[in-house]
Amino acid sequence: MQATPLTLALIICLAAPATAHDQHTITATLDLSQTGAENPAADALFEQLDASDGQVITLDLTLSPIKNASDPGYQLMPLQSNPEPVICGNGTFGTIENLQTLFTLDFQHPSHFHAPTMIHIGDRLRFPHHDITCGYGDSGAENTSLRLVGDFIVETAGIPTAISYTLFPVNP
Repeated sequence: MQATPLTLALIICLAAPATAHDQHTITATLDLSQTGAENPAADALFEQLDASDGQVITLDLTLSPIKNASDPGYQLMPLQSNPEPVICGNGTFGTIENLQTLFTLDFQHPSHFHAPTMIHIGDRLRFPHHDITCGYGDSGAENTSLRLVGDFIVETAGIPTAISYTLFPVNP
């Protein structure tokens, strides 16, 4: 039997790995100052992460910090010697330079602290779709929003009284 161009194309399509088209997008704005009993936006984010365990997602996440506080409710830390956390606001606006620097972003569910989350953010050389920006909102120059966009694989793990979420960078 001789392979025709159509047969070869079909074999290639069947053997090809899953593509970015197979992944889904999670878009969320999380207000870290909303610490009341109900937080539908946070609940929805963590439900989507639960459902995405072991899968590749595109994440478009905006974190609105705790207003007028020394701790914004998240920690964005470059992975380098003598790191200093990056806090949006107070002169830090626009794109956070991550051309050759890896970052971690830590935060948790603002209402009940039962969802510790760590996102490993890739550098732009190896993960060109990862973008970290500091917005400038109605709150003025202090404690502005942090936005993260990128492709990640989600890993969840049960820990005492909680579920931890870890996201690792991938290329689409």
